[in-house]
Amino acid sequence: MAKSISAKQILVDIRAGLSDAELKEKYKLSDKGLDSVRKKLQEAGLIQPDQKTDSMKAAAAAGTKESSNFDPDLVSTLAEDVKKGLHDNELMRRHELAPSALKKLLSELVARGYLTEDELALRSGNNSILCVSCSGKNVPTAEICRHCGRKLGETPDHEQFPEHPEMSQARNPEAELSSSSSDELWHECPWEERENYGLWNAYFQTAWKSLLSPQAFFSKLPPDGGYGNPILFGIFSVALSTPLALLILTLLGKMGGAVSLVGIVIGFVCAFIGAAIVYPVVLLVVAGLVHLVLMVQGVDKEFQRTLRVTSYSSAPHLLESIPLVGALIAIVYWIVLMIIGLREMHETSTVKSAIAVLSIFIVFGLVVLALYAIKT
Repeated sequence: MAKSISAKQILVDIRAGLSDAELKEKYKLSDKGLDSVRKKLQEAGLIQPDQKTDSMKAAAAAGTKESSNFDPDLVSTLAEDVKKGLHDNELMRRHELAPSALKKLLSELVARGYLTEDELALRSGNNSILCVSCSGKNVPTAEICRHCGRKLGETPDHEQFPEHPEMSQARNPEAELSSSSSDELWHECPWEERENYGLWNAYFQTAWKSLLSPQAFFSKLPPDGGYGNPILFGIFSVALSTPLALLILTLLGKMGGAVSLVGIVIGFVCAFIGAAIVYPVVLLVVAGLVHLVLMVQGVDKEFQRTLRVTSYSSAPHLLESIPLVGALIAIVYWIVLMIIGLREMHETSTVKSAIAVLSIFIVFGLVVLALYAIKT
């Protein structure tokens, strides 16, 4: 039976600059097999005809130094995006790169002269200073603004130096929003950029996006952002349901008196401690069962994707604070988010995602029946 290779994945690896030896090792290919794959990609117009394998180059010019596998189009567009100041998450999403591949490409861009060390440094706001005349970014060691030529630190002279386009756009945020597509506004996960958003703002923005626009949220969620952030998001979701329930019951007059702010804070702290102990285990077990069913159906993406979907689908826990029907609404909402999230993150069908999610309830039912049988 012929070996199945993901054209999308091997294309990403080729564009990331993996050598032929690395490609053959990763995909278990012979020289002939790799040449065949490269030929099919060329015929599909996915890579340039001059991007040949090492064996083809050797046959064409024996003894010459091996040239790089880097896609010239990718190198050019990536360099332009870096100069625009795009974040790593956006660069990885736009060019379909893993973090290690992005790091390797950035080093290669500097080595080949497409970027300078200063331009790389300017990608971080903490490593740049603004010109008071034109608001352009400059490296910390610069004395002259590279945008307008003014000496950094001088008082701006608006008659001699016209306003920088970024300044006029900053004064008119509606123009910036109107010129940006809705797709570009969804590239980040606020919870994983808490240092920029603030803790509570990051949490509620992430919860809002996952609840109201799950397809857009999960399709832009980085697949390899680690385990810690999503698990912590799940813990916060569970813990916040307790003070919300206390507040709602107080407003409805079901608590026999007002609950003080101190009581709500204590409720949150206790719930957070309990969730921090129990909920990570719940997430790992649920994600493990779901991922196992996905693998049985032929879905071969990483477990990390499943855990991230399971964790960021925890926002419906907030709905459990609604009296009487809150728990039912939360369960149904969780199922919907899980199915959409798995479909987007694993690039699979809705049916396979639904089977994986609903299998949790089948397993739970079997466990309950087994315990009941043992007890009786």
